[in-house]
Amino acid sequence: MTVTVFSRKAMLSHLATNDLSGCAVIAFHDPATASRPMPPIDYSSTRARVFSLYLSAESMKNQMNLLGLFFEPVMEKAFPKPSTPDPLYREGKKVVKELFERRNQIAHQTDRKHNDATPNAISKEYVEQCFADVSAIANSIQTIAIEKST
Repeated sequence: MTVTVFSRKAMLSHLATNDLSGCAVIAFHDPATASRPMPPIDYSSTRARVFSLYLSAESMKNQMNLLGLFFEPVMEKAFPKPSTPDPLYREGKKVVKELFERRNQIAHQTDRKHNDATPNAISKEYVEQCFADVSAIANSIQTIAIEKST
């Protein structure tokens, strides 16, 4: 599976020339507000499968259960436990929790720490790690779903 990340501007430009056939779009967004009047992108004219996500680990677990998939095996495939202790290893549920918490800080606290309102740092490396984590989860779900269907 190929994962491509688009900014809002790039996605709008891409939609002008592509109907997204055979694509699944995972859109992370908040509803429009008075201070941020941009509504979510309208994908109704495309043939893409569109998923809007705001999921905590528990919500993700419940959604996967509806599809006959189980959270723990998906996370174990996405983030396999190393055979030797690795201080950088993160369990899948913890990864999802961290992604969800940071998403909420960005969406609801203008990306500031709750306790003292100082801005959170965001580096290119952090963003790349988040993309890699989301990609690992998506690939794991796809692999397990395909295995289950055959």
